[in-house]
Amino acid sequence: MFFQRKSAATENQTLELASLRRQAVNQAATIAQLKLRLQAGQDNPATTDLGLTDAEISFILEGKRIGAMKSYQERTGTDLALAKAVIDSAASALK
Repeated sequence: MFFQRKSAATENQTLELASLRRQAVNQAATIAQLKLRLQAGQDNPATTDLGLTDAEISFILEGKRIGAMKSYQERTGTDLALAKAVIDSAASALK
């Protein structure tokens, strides 16, 4: 009985931790979008708003550029070279 309670408590903590991680990723994506918008106001072509989704920005922030490229390419129908250029530009702007 004791182990079942501990197991349930551990499961609840695991679920709460996963929820907090999702919130942190969403907040990081929001911050990244705001950074892009601020930098776009500087008229720098390398930092203009590239129309990335929150998921694509999250991929970039997590270091998953290939996932971001794939998502961007599927969503926009662009070729791989353009998707890579857009994601690389966004990654540079987010540094």
